[in-house]
Amino acid sequence: MHQAMELLISTLKQVHDVNSPVLLYSTSKIEGLFPKRNPTNQSIVEQCFRDGLLALDRQEVKGKNIQEWVRITPRGVRFLQEESSPRKAIEALANRLQLQENGMARWVVELKQQIQQLSNRLENYLIDQEKQLQQLKEQCTDALTRLTHSSGAFALHNASLRPWQLDLLNVLDQSHSAGTPLLYLDELFEQLRHNHADLTIPQFHEGILELRDRGRIELVTQPQRSVKPFPAEFALLDDVHLFHALKLTIKSPRSKPCNA
Repeated sequence: MHQAMELLISTLKQVHDVNSPVLLYSTSKIEGLFPKRNPTNQSIVEQCFRDGLLALDRQEVKGKNIQEWVRITPRGVRFLQEESSPRKAIEALANRLQLQENGMARWVVELKQQIQQLSNRLENYLIDQEKQLQQLKEQCTDALTRLTHSSGAFALHNASLRPWQLDLLNVLDQSHSAGTPLLYLDELFEQLRHNHADLTIPQFHEGILELRDRGRIELVTQPQRSVKPFPAEFALLDDVHLFHALKLTIKSPRSKPCNA
């Protein structure tokens, strides 16, 4: 549409600049408004006649051809002035700027929403990190408390343990204080896995035997539970004994371990 309008304005300007009737289509001797007839040129001519922008001045018969001479009408002159006016170009520019401003406003709103969502995600992440740091701090405080209330030899003995072994002793100590000193191996393993996801059953068994050898815990042989079956992979075989549970020993770390 924009290209057709430019062609229409160009056609009217040619007629207006000549200031006299113009031959519509060129011949071999006379240059016309259009070099030849084609659908595009014919469409422009029809629009000019339909809108009253051009008028037929005269027709001349030349052999088998009819030559048409046209002139621009006052309406065509006004149309040309309006379309060529700087005001129209400025108005078109203003419309484009308004469209851009509207688009910019929507973009600003969307950008603010994205920034708010990012801020919320960042805040939630920082809250989670703060909770994890608080949990680590509490674990460190508990460990330091146990070390502070222990003798020097006991503290040195305890310091060589792995983190999950320290947590195991803490769980046993809490269970003993709550009146349930006996814990099954599978249940204890699941508790430890919350903070030690990389702990494997072989490592678990090896660490338990180490604590038993140090006199920290006592392994207990128990029959299968009636509530739910005991998973066979958690049963700990040592020599001829098959252990299913353990409890915190009341003996000192230097004492010889006792198996029940």
